[in-house]
Amino acid sequence: MILKRIFLVVALFLVLVACSRFSEESLKPPELLFPKNGSSSVSVNTTLRWNYPNDDVIFEVYLGNSKESMRKIKGNLTKTFHRPEKLEYEKTYYWKVNAKKRSLNPSDYVLAASKRIVSESKIWTFTTEEEPP
Repeated sequence: MILKRIFLVVALFLVLVACSRFSEESLKPPELLFPKNGSSSVSVNTTLRWNYPNDDVIFEVYLGNSKESMRKIKGNLTKTFHRPEKLEYEKTYYWKVNAKKRSLNPSDYVLAASKRIVSESKIWTFTTEEEPP
């Protein structure tokens, strides 16, 4: 009887670990597309664009004038683009996108407990265009 319980607990643990590894591997970081890293003369009315391989996530967009000042400007996005409020002329901006699981299944609670249910893109930078005369 005790041996059966130990076996069931170990089996359940192994299943959860296997499922959480699968879930962790399936949550990839978003791939930033536009504006390209280091680009200049970007329109102040630009649209940020990224790519993601599946639809089971929501996105958060972060933007700032330095890595330290980046703040979330939009959350709960289901599309792979966002047009921020008009940007300032001749400014350098840093941006990134986080992907978050849209819904959790039982195997994801292991990930939730360890806070690995968010995947961050790289941080890219761009500079906006000069102000017209």
